[in-house]
Amino acid sequence: MELFANAKVNIGLNVIRRRQDGYHDIETVFYPIPVYDRLHIEPLAAEPVVELQESGEWAVGGDKENNLIVRVVHKFQSLYKIGG
Repeated sequence: MELFANAKVNIGLNVIRRRQDGYHDIETVFYPIPVYDRLHIEPLAAEPVVELQESGEWAVGGDKENNLIVRVVHKFQSLYKIGG
């Protein structure tokens, strides 16, 4: 599966509060721009494995386990008892 996540420029951002789940409630004004991330998802093995690869000029880097996409996949696996 391949998806394209559109980029945006935050014109204004107000962090209201940090929630108990670790995320934040926000108020924002943003403008969409013609740039996007390409998300490519495919099964790699019988036992699900999460592998995040970044490329391009604006690769973020950092600890992959703290990446929001990886965290969402792990949560999905936990909720639906997928894998180990």
